[in-house]
Amino acid sequence: MLKRLRLKLLGTMLVVPATLVASAAPAWAHYVYKQAMVFISDPLCVYNRSEVSHGGGGGYSEVYTSTWRFAGIGPVGKECGVMKWQAAGSIGVWGRFYKKTGSKWSICTYWNWKNNSGTTYQVKLSWDYGSRPPCGDGYYATMGASRARDGSGRWRCSAAGSKCRTIWSGSHKLVRAGLQPVADPPVEEPSWVGADGLVDLDKLPAQLPLIDAGGNPALDASGNPILVNTIPSIDDPDQPDDSTVVRGVTEDGIETIQTPGTRAA
Repeated sequence: MLKRLRLKLLGTMLVVPATLVASAAPAWAHYVYKQAMVFISDPLCVYNRSEVSHGGGGGYSEVYTSTWRFAGIGPVGKECGVMKWQAAGSIGVWGRFYKKTGSKWSICTYWNWKNNSGTTYQVKLSWDYGSRPPCGDGYYATMGASRARDGSGRWRCSAAGSKCRTIWSGSHKLVRAGLQPVADPPVEEPSWVGADGLVDLDKLPAQLPLIDAGGNPALDASGNPILVNTIPSIDDPDQPDDSTVVRGVTEDGIETIQTPGTRAA
């Protein structure tokens, strides 16, 4: 049976109604995510879902994308039709795994663009961090972006030129296995994130500090803080796979890419 995507229109983008977003769940719930259609135009639609969840106890981060055929401007929620299969190298996912450090958010681990290696219409980039949060106990969030090539080979990821629309999952408290999360008040999300999870790229700092396994600023060989780019550019190259990357394809056509990403040494 062919699948049809039905989402709610918000401005120039489609987003899932708030009742389906899981944003009302408390920060110690099992998973938190936001999703949106980041590009809608002939000949395709590009969808993104960013999630942070409990995983094996120490956290799980996921960025998921899929491509759909553009069905034409019509009734709200019907602009995107059936799945659109894409050749290898035609769908990309990108992500940053954030941790709140004091009153600010820093980058714990990150993925630059990873493209599909075979013909599919869905790609999922993820990692389960096991029993210990990768940068210490605290609040975490995933920020992800998606891109896909149109019929001319041009990358599409937003209507905002070379900057790709990004989705913030919402925050989730993660602690080491065996510890019981404290039911803290809802954590304040970054000022550059809207209630719908859409990131305001004009407010988002172009770079943010990388932190180490203890949640402290990571330093380079000269003792300077390591800064990581926060805004995905549509034409940035695909990041080659290293020995940590495990790829596979599920029965329903999802290419999975499992890798812990880049972390401080």
